[in-house]
Amino acid sequence: PGTLVGRTADLTTIAALLTDHRLVTLIGPPGVGKTRLALEAASATHPPAGVGVIWLGSVETPDSVAPALLTALGAPGDPHGDPLTSVTRWLDRRRALLLLDNCEHLIAEVRRVIAALLTACPNLRVLATSRELLGLGDERVHLIRPLDVPAADTPEAVTASGAGRLFLARARQIDPEFEVPAADVARVCRAVDGLPLAIELAVGRLRAFSAAQVADRLDQQLDLLASTRTGPRHRSLRAAVDWSHVLLSETERLVFARLAVFRDGFTLEAAEAVCADDGLSATAVLDGLGTLVERSLVLAEPGSRYRMLVALRQYAEERLVEPAAIRARHARYFCRLAEQANEERRGSRRGHWLGVLREEYANLRVATAWALAAGERCVDCDASHRGSDAQPRCLPSSLRSSVQTPAHPHEVALRFAAALCWFWRHTAIGEALAWLRRLLEIPDGPPELLSRALIGAGFLSLRASVDEAEGYFQAALDLAEKQGTEKWQVLALSCLASVRVYRGDRRAVAEFGRQAVALARAHGEPYSLARTLMACALTRGHIGDLDGVAADLDEAQALFLGLGDRFGGTEVEVARAELAWIYGDADAVARALGAVEVAGFAPAAVASYWLSHAWLALHEGRHDQVPGHLRDGLAAVLDQHEGPYAAQRILGPALDLAAALAATQDRPVHAAILLHAADVTLTSGGAFAERPQVRWANGLRTRLHVTLAADSYAWAAARGRAMSTAEALRYAGLPVPP
Repeated sequence: PGTLVGRTADLTTIAALLTDHRLVTLIGPPGVGKTRLALEAASATHPPAGVGVIWLGSVETPDSVAPALLTALGAPGDPHGDPLTSVTRWLDRRRALLLLDNCEHLIAEVRRVIAALLTACPNLRVLATSRELLGLGDERVHLIRPLDVPAADTPEAVTASGAGRLFLARARQIDPEFEVPAADVARVCRAVDGLPLAIELAVGRLRAFSAAQVADRLDQQLDLLASTRTGPRHRSLRAAVDWSHVLLSETERLVFARLAVFRDGFTLEAAEAVCADDGLSATAVLDGLGTLVERSLVLAEPGSRYRMLVALRQYAEERLVEPAAIRARHARYFCRLAEQANEERRGSRRGHWLGVLREEYANLRVATAWALAAGERCVDCDASHRGSDAQPRCLPSSLRSSVQTPAHPHEVALRFAAALCWFWRHTAIGEALAWLRRLLEIPDGPPELLSRALIGAGFLSLRASVDEAEGYFQAALDLAEKQGTEKWQVLALSCLASVRVYRGDRRAVAEFGRQAVALARAHGEPYSLARTLMACALTRGHIGDLDGVAADLDEAQALFLGLGDRFGGTEVEVARAELAWIYGDADAVARALGAVEVAGFAPAAVASYWLSHAWLALHEGRHDQVPGHLRDGLAAVLDQHEGPYAAQRILGPALDLAAALAATQDRPVHAAILLHAADVTLTSGGAFAERPQVRWANGLRTRLHVTLAADSYAWAAARGRAMSTAEALRYAGLPVPP
């Protein structure tokens, strides 16, 4: 019931296809609305002899197809003749349109009947609905996809989406005064992937439940979304999927069930790696996936990816045999993918691997969670290594030499942590930290993996807590010293130097940095030395120790260029620019920024880049450009939880720059307020020391003291110190963290 919603483009396409072609097939997944759309399209054609609608869903055997056509058309039958001949004679020269609904379960006979009719009846056109194409020569296929879902939880986003408009239209048929929070409508629409049948069934539940209650329970949507008011096939999502599942072969059902372990899509390579085993060859998986796509149980997406709608995945999961083994293969595949990304992320490949891991993040999330929960079982060989003295052969060859003790039961989870920490710095920091804290509570583990995980956890936790980060870095240093591994000593020492910047401990910064560089030179690995030189030069510069900083950055730059690592080289220039504006060297800032391309950079580096641009624009009198540069810098980190790092090196300096801009605009009180709000931002973010730009900010502070009367300055200072970071950013006209 009700008008068709959100299908204008589909109707236009179908009309054009029917104008130019005699056979048009609408295909799509269960519940996508093929029948409703076909009826609407057919009713708009107005052929002289009318439209004949044949409901094949109720036809059970192939020999009943032609008689069903005869009955539906009201054509005279010949008791002694062939029903198909009678249908052909009846249609003959008539200009008619046949709508054949639900062809998939009798596909071979339907194909034969349609081919015969199109050959014998030159003025006939056929519009078919099916979950797979018919495969006839003149056939034109139009794939019906689910409706687009709300992009946000706002009323505007809901009404802008086809799924949201359908939900509201059907809800207002039940209650013309229907009002519900847009966020709940959006949640329902996204949870059911914009599937029209699911939306209509969900709306039907509003008679008894609120939209929020329905949304909260859509992890059971196969059974929750049901109604007795519709036909048998559309009575529930389960019934709709049953109709397609029963048509699959045993092999196709096996592939369908195994694909349920994926989240938010998968590649063909992933499907073959996860689904194939001794009982199911890669070729069988390939053929099975092809059939599932043809029958609309799996959607082919742009970029050579495939996806299951949530309802179909829930259905498939219920039929998954030996789920532990399939989930182990899923975790194994994505663990190796993460390790490959980690190994190849340097240089020009970094952007590529960032894109791959972002696209696969839902699979990585479920795989890491499974690996931590699986515990005793090894994901690579499905055996328990506990108590075994043999060195496990399931580890990557690059790690085997470092494993001196029996494998840890959570080894695979550690492998994920070691491989993904660099990626987590770009996204999902909070989620990653929660997971790492659980993992690192487990004692011991292969030293190489544990060292990587500890260093990664330190980098991530530095966005939340200086104390926590220092604890992880110190644990990594202790482990490296115990194992005698210089590589990890170098990294742990340079990380501890960075942490001590936040504490304002100049002596410790210098000592840790000196030890790190000395060990890196002795270790002899160019990439490690380059990063150590750059990190330690930056930390020394932040505390005002410029002796040898330029030379160390030059050496780091040369090493990165020798390695062909453009990313590392441009990161050096970001560091140069940041130090240059701290000390007011405009020429050096301009030179450094001219050598930088920020594509693929970590958010913090992007923020530093734009703050340097803002300072240079301010220095050169391009005042109108300063707010835009500050907004770009803050936008890079505001969706991350950067904690003390952001407070000391991004948020505080951004407020300093906004204060300087206000001073140039003859707003000294405004400037003084922002300058003192920046001081408070440091402690609220968890940093203990002054920001590196404090010398530059103090120069502005002195000028404001001279400009303002004592009581005005005191009032402004108190006002700024009373502001939260969000209030200060808002006062400066800058973006505010969510």
